[in-house]
Amino acid sequence: MKIRFDGEHHYFGSAAKTMDNVFRQRRMAFPKRTSELVALMAISATLFLFLHTRDLNSKLRQMEGRLQPEDLTQSAANQISGGSAMSAVSAMMRQLKESGEISNLDAKALNNTRFARKEMIFFNRVPKVGSQTFMELLRTLGQHNGFAFNRDHIQRVETVRLAPAEQLELAAMINSYPTPSVFVKHICFINFTQFHLPEPIYVNMVRDPVERVISWYYYVRAPWYYVERKQVFPDIPLPDPMWLKKDFETCVLQGDRECQYIEGALREGIGDHRRQSLFFCGHSDACTPFNTQGALQRAKRAVEENYAVVGVLEDLNSTLTVLEHYIPRFFKGARQISNLDAKALNNTRFARKEMIFFNRVPKVGSQTFMELLRTLGQHNGFAFNRDHIQRVETVRLAPAEQLELAAMINSYPTPSVFVKHICFINFTQFHLPEPIYVNMVRDPVERVISWYYYVRAPWYYVERKQVFPDIPLPDPMWLKKDFETCVLQGDRECQYIEGALREGIGDHRRQSLFFCGHSDACTPFNTQGALQRAKRAVEENYAVVGVLEDLNSTLTVLEHYIPRFFKGARQVYRDEVERFKGINRNIFKPPVSEEVKEIVRRNFTREIEFYHFCRQRLHRQLLALQLPETSEGLR
Repeated sequence: MKIRFDGEHHYFGSAAKTMDNVFRQRRMAFPKRTSELVALMAISATLFLFLHTRDLNSKLRQMEGRLQPEDLTQSAANQISGGSAMSAVSAMMRQLKESGEISNLDAKALNNTRFARKEMIFFNRVPKVGSQTFMELLRTLGQHNGFAFNRDHIQRVETVRLAPAEQLELAAMINSYPTPSVFVKHICFINFTQFHLPEPIYVNMVRDPVERVISWYYYVRAPWYYVERKQVFPDIPLPDPMWLKKDFETCVLQGDRECQYIEGALREGIGDHRRQSLFFCGHSDACTPFNTQGALQRAKRAVEENYAVVGVLEDLNSTLTVLEHYIPRFFKGARQISNLDAKALNNTRFARKEMIFFNRVPKVGSQTFMELLRTLGQHNGFAFNRDHIQRVETVRLAPAEQLELAAMINSYPTPSVFVKHICFINFTQFHLPEPIYVNMVRDPVERVISWYYYVRAPWYYVERKQVFPDIPLPDPMWLKKDFETCVLQGDRECQYIEGALREGIGDHRRQSLFFCGHSDACTPFNTQGALQRAKRAVEENYAVVGVLEDLNSTLTVLEHYIPRFFKGARQVYRDEVERFKGINRNIFKPPVSEEVKEIVRRNFTREIEFYHFCRQRLHRQLLALQLPETSEGLR
């Protein structure tokens, strides 16, 4: 019988079969020396394999140490959650030192910021890479570091590839902004120098492309996506319910066209979410075929030659560290702003009673939010209470009336919710236990337009006449006047003058009033004093202030910050979206031109500032949760 050992291989000769037959014949006599030989062979083979495996394992560990440093992977896992900000960078530096490549690295040579001829950040954001969160970070940094934040308006159809003339028009518009400033838009890379314009500082973000394509698939099917777009573009048709219900796995496995990723395939528009590289490749036809070598090389060249920093969603810590050091004028303090504590941002901890007080602002989706609370009450076991419809809605009360209302709310058994159009009431000043304050806000100009047409809607007067038959009907000419005419003709109703005083819920221009409170200092329109009071109330008292334009983030934050009441809120909203989206929908509201909106915005400066303050706070609360899905901004 021959036994052969050859490197990693060992095998028994033909005698193995004979040996096997011998063992099966248990009654046959078997020579003792043969048994000892077999045992010796087994021990020798085992020892050889052990030594050989140990040697291979040692080599693999050495390779793993060089290729995947432990602290590098740990940092990627930590992202911005409190791990060492420099651990990933340190590990990479150590790896490069060991390989001798460190001598070739030059931070100055790697920083394309030096080529910029203008203090202008151009963030041509890729969708579903955390760009919404990154955009809000830029907005916040603008206040800290003294630069202006600009972004494009929401569009009916997002066009990311432009003809040369359109590229020039956009580049010239961006170039016209005063510096230092930021401009943000979903658009492919534009080479400003080819149009003889000063080069901006290019930045962008990327993400694992498969995770990104999955994220996009479900994002465009989310109910709030269509609700938000229907609010802006009421005539947009709703998609096929079967399309909405199809999951990604089924789409891929059944080979649906939407989920076929074929090299060289052409699809236009932002809807072709598979091509992350398109946003770096540019506007050339050569960039459109999916997953091709030519498009890849163009995208790589643009990153290498033009972009100051391209961040990575899966490694936010390294991204922010590099941004802080390579573009300090704009990103100074970025990590500190992003280093958030969910507990510190959650004012629910100050509540002394399981009572939600939703002092709802009109025309911010509060009717829908109220119905969501009513439904959640059935799911989560709490009582729903609201005030009755009133002939005249009074939102500012004298101290005695505030006490009376607060005492009534406090008398409800817990857990429960109370909903009413009313300015913020500080329960503690009346020695009553503090409830959990929540509210919603909306873009103030869109809100003022919504109110204008809401009070002219036919059902508004029909409903009120049914309850209060003696209410007089308004002048038909007043009903027929459109918002644009009202603004352009300077009607008193559409004059938004700083410091102007108007009382009651009819003064729909003052969203901040519902947070500022009942003081006389809160009544003048668009003033600094009212703004600061409103901000302070939000910061110190409100658990969550949601944003109509970002329902997904709103519901996510509510679920995590106030789980006793909002557990399952997103699922309930998905299940009830057909019912919710029809609440207070106004088919009589015509579109308003951007020119007229811009006229109104000029007089809403502090109201707009308050809206963005609330929106930034919501995003900070979301970031602080450090949820895997929130890395994309829930956008």
